Amino acid sequence: MSVRTRARAGTYNHLITLLHQNVTQDEFGQEKRSWDEGQPIYAAKEAEYRPTDSFIEMSAAHHYEQRLWFRTRKGVAFHQTAMRLRDPEDGDYEILAIEPDTVNREVRLLCRLVKP
Repeated sequence: MSVRTRARAGTYNHLITLLHQNVTQDEFGQEKRSWDEGQPIYAAKEAEYRPTDSFIEMSAAHHYEQRLWFRTRKGVAFHQTAMRLRDPEDGDYEILAIEPDTVNREVRLLCRLVKP
């Protein structure tokens, strides 16, 4: 369980872009999915640490998947399956979970890096 404090504007120091899913059909009727860029937002980026993270052996390193929390202010209606986040430093992130926080008026998004 994490302890949360009131959010300050300085903690949102990463400019990320929202991506919206666009589904079209080709001439054969098959779905083609693409991701269109939406509005840029500022967010905080925090690693999700698990108890086993410090004990990962080298042989299992290729199975390791780092998950990140993106924390931002409310104001955008986030949708788990129809949206992604693009961080210019790392790439695109798939949204795994959305956790609203009514006390601090924030939204926390659990994400993982999408393989190219």
